[in-house]
Amino acid sequence: FSFSFQFRVDYVIEAKSEAQARKLGRELCLEQTVELPSHIDAVKDVEAFTVGTVENVTEIRGSRNELFRVTAAFPNDTAGGELSQFLNVVFGNTSLKRGVSV
Repeated sequence: FSFSFQFRVDYVIEAKSEAQARKLGRELCLEQTVELPSHIDAVKDVEAFTVGTVENVTEIRGSRNELFRVTAAFPNDTAGGELSQFLNVVFGNTSLKRGVSV
């Protein structure tokens, strides 16, 4: 039996397809936590309990651009019990990227 304590964040991502939105969401999860690409061995060692995961991708219909709501789940421990670290995981470097918003 295992407990999974996570917090979820909805991002709006501009993408050409659901597959691209999911890929960008995956990259976002890596950037917001370990700040490394997935092919790095160190990421593989900690991924299961550190890196966020994409839970859901849905198209936002009626928008001028091709927008998708991407729900990412992050382990609570990534926030370290601190509000500032929580905000860093939610917004972090992703807030600087074009075509992505919380």
